[in-house]
Amino acid sequence: MYSTFDQSGDIFKNGLPKQFWSHGAVGKVSLHSNSDHPFTGIFKGADEGLIRLSTMVGTDPKPGMGLKFLRDGRDSANVVSAATSEESFFKTSMSNH
Repeated sequence: MYSTFDQSGDIFKNGLPKQFWSHGAVGKVSLHSNSDHPFTGIFKGADEGLIRLSTMVGTDPKPGMGLKFLRDGRDSANVVSAATSEESFFKTSMSNH
């Protein structure tokens, strides 16, 4: 698993199969900011991004989510998170911390 988290870039280079969140659905999203903050970059908003919703395969299934916003000339801005229980996507908060 550590090689997964140590990778940089948008292409998974070492050929390991997806083991935990191997099945999912992908859709388009947009990020709208209220502009009432000092943050820059992706936090200003984005017209198009991708969301992937999937359920962990195994004895303790959990929903997971990934957001990807593509950027010109650099790696995408990504966030991944998972629920802490077997709840559905919309019954529990997801977090990357």
